[in-house]
Amino acid sequence: VNLVTFIDTNPKSSTFHEVIQQTVVGDSPRGIAWEPGNEDILVCCEGDNTLSVISAFSLEERKSLSSQLNQPFDLAITGRQTTYGFNRGVYFAYILNRNGRLATFESGPNSVNGWGFDDIVGSAQFLFLNPKTIQVDHINLASAVWIVHEGPIDPACGAEGPGGVPAV
Repeated sequence: VNLVTFIDTNPKSSTFHEVIQQTVVGDSPRGIAWEPGNEDILVCCEGDNTLSVISAFSLEERKSLSSQLNQPFDLAITGRQTTYGFNRGVYFAYILNRNGRLATFESGPNSVNGWGFDDIVGSAQFLFLNPKTIQVDHINLASAVWIVHEGPIDPACGAEGPGGVPAV
């Protein structure tokens, strides 16, 4: 079933350990991450090559994105860059695809007075061989991530390093 189920985890709540919401998302949801500012929940939907963006306030899907996604299965979200990084107040999510490509989501709002795209804005030049998982690098405030994958990568050109085949 293509659902994200929200369960009340507050032990002082009258609905403790009860399902409080089920949200329909794309096909075969896999990776899920809650934005640190409590604004969005992002879900990788591997079966239909989409990313569901759920509002943390309403727990409803507010948009579905598909650009630059190919069986997305894991993601990591940074905090909003208010006093570091680009100083634009946006957050970034890095989406790991099964084909080894890493897509980047930039938060919004994207309205007239907005400062972000609220969309997938690009992908990394590197190709990660058999990617496994992704994690935010909390020490590097410039929105860095760690990616577990097989095989070395030459940082100068993005191709696989010695022993690998060239990146395509």
